[in-house]
Amino acid sequence: PLLDPPDVLRAILAPPRDESRGECAVTCQLADVFCGCGGASSGFRAAGFRPDVAFDKDPKAANVFEDNFPGVTVDRRVISHQDDDEAFSALLAERLCAVARARGEGYGSARAHWHVHFSPACQKVSCANRLASKADVASGLALTMWSIRTGRRFTHDWGATF
Repeated sequence: PLLDPPDVLRAILAPPRDESRGECAVTCQLADVFCGCGGASSGFRAAGFRPDVAFDKDPKAANVFEDNFPGVTVDRRVISHQDDDEAFSALLAERLCAVARARGEGYGSARAHWHVHFSPACQKVSCANRLASKADVASGLALTMWSIRTGRRFTHDWGATF
């Protein structure tokens, strides 16, 4: 059966923490969009998250990510600010569902909580990049705005189950 992406996305939450033990109270899963070689995922892993889904178009960075996180295959599709954020959200939701199904987990259970991390490249919009053209800056800002728009689809809703 097809899943309604907004329902899936509402169930992708920041997981509850067991403060007495300083760790996630459930399995904390991570989807890393614009993952690069895995810097952010390394930090999330140190905090108790399990990187399971990753996207990056750079083949060298994706290869390093896969070396750093065995078992995680980086989706190497090109993601652009011109992409339909709703279509990408549906694709991402399906990837998350596939991981949950493969593990015998379901969203809404106490075991399957996701954090979706977006970190588009910032080189084009950095003040340190004195060679960036106005078009580069505009493109970088557009991708950042796309990430924010798409990320807003991943909302916190403890009541979502399916």
